[in-house]
Amino acid sequence: MVAVLKAINTKPLTYSHDEKFKRLERRVWEIKIGQIRLACVWDPKPINLVAIYGFNKKTDRWPKQHLENMRQQRDLYFRVRKQIIKGDYYGRTGRIAREDQDPS
Repeated sequence: MVAVLKAINTKPLTYSHDEKFKRLERRVWEIKIGQIRLACVWDPKPINLVAIYGFNKKTDRWPKQHLENMRQQRDLYFRVRKQIIKGDYYGRTGRIAREDQDPS
């Protein structure tokens, strides 16, 4: 799994392996090795593939509960990522100011 993630992140726009790496649904990609499945999303800054959910799959389809869990993790990842991008990073303290806070 780690080797596949490294290969994809090394050449993110040119990696192609239809059996191991394919689109699962909107904004979500699947990496599969044997029975292990990882759901991943593309993080645009920097362009990297980020694993958000994984499990040991025993059937051909993703079970409904695993799909729901993956969607919750996807939404959580993008909510947190959006807050980090919207925040202003300043100073050496590493403090992040949210839009509703006054940075002074």
